[in-house]
Amino acid sequence: MARAGLAELWSHRELLYFFTWRDLKVRYKQTVFGAAWAVLQPVLLMLVFSASLGRLPGVGPAGIPYPLFAMAGLFRGPFLPRVWRRIQQLGEQ
Repeated sequence: MARAGLAELWSHRELLYFFTWRDLKVRYKQTVFGAAWAVLQPVLLMLVFSASLGRLPGVGPAGIPYPLFAMAGLFRGPFLPRVWRRIQQLGEQ
């Protein structure tokens, strides 16, 4: 019985290869896009903030370039809610 299953699998090996290749390609393609988006999103927001708010007088601390100031805020923003959620989860355990 197992021999018949292996023979059938061997006869359809190209189909199995195609499905495996497709699944791996889709999985890692999404991973690359996700990693690129995680870096690209804050950089694009920093460019928008710098172009719009960086030109206003008195915005941002003196002596620090506004793009650096904006980037620090953009990286800190998503981090704190994650920390608070994790603290709450630990408290519930």
